[in-house]
Amino acid sequence: MEKRTERLAGLLQTLEKGIGRKFNPATFTGRFRIQKAVFLLKAQGHEFSRSYRFSMYLKGPYSTTLSKDYYAISESTPEPRDVQVPDGMMGVVKEALHMGDPFLETVVTLLSIYETNSPGADRELVYRVARRLKPKLAHHYDSAWTFLEGKGLV
Repeated sequence: MEKRTERLAGLLQTLEKGIGRKFNPATFTGRFRIQKAVFLLKAQGHEFSRSYRFSMYLKGPYSTTLSKDYYAISESTPEPRDVQVPDGMMGVVKEALHMGDPFLETVVTLLSIYETNSPGADRELVYRVARRLKPKLAHHYDSAWTFLEGKGLV
């Protein structure tokens, strides 16, 4: 039976090829980017990524199960399974990553707040909650919201 860690290893390979950046679970930056990339894929309906449950944490949405899986990959190096990411979904992740980690954190934080408070969440509600959780990212709110609107995620 195919293990989730094998599929995650395959997803990380696919992301590395499609985005041109390493997703190394041995580094803080790598783990941060894995968490945010998988969250963005899940928000777009990516089948495998939907297996992870996220909750708000220090740097935005965080999945404990995903964390356990990428640490397991670091320790055991499972055989990666083929996990496809449609071009449109890959493009959203790639664009958000290339805008920098603070922008990426803002995008996933606003999206998480929006999803948690839907239906009926509007930009003002999302910003109000975000200001309580992440005031230091306020200068990214408008560009992150515009990004999310442009991608049809809010």
